Amino acid sequence: FNEQKNYDSKTGKFKSDKLEIEFKKDKNLQYSFGHMTILNPKIENGYVKGLAFDKYDFDLFYVEYFKDIKTTTLNNSEKFWQSIGHLKNYFIFVPIKIKI
Repeated sequence: FNEQKNYDSKTGKFKSDKLEIEFKKDKNLQYSFGHMTILNPKIENGYVKGLAFDKYDFDLFYVEYFKDIKTTTLNNSEKFWQSIGHLKNYFIFVPIKIKI
């Protein structure tokens, strides 16, 4: 978590009512979320708290990057079904607490 540029230490608040986060280091989070938005972020007792928001949808995976042909094939077939309207997108809201 690296959002110090959006945090005002004088007021103890973030400069925005939402933070955009992209997961790159944790493959599980990268596969399941990719990225998300934290709504109403605040820092309390060494934790960032807020409401995580994400749209459940699929992006194309490339074998060169993910190196797992099964995951890539399954994900890309879901991307296809999504693109022709047979797989509906939905929204996820999860309260979060991230240690900083």
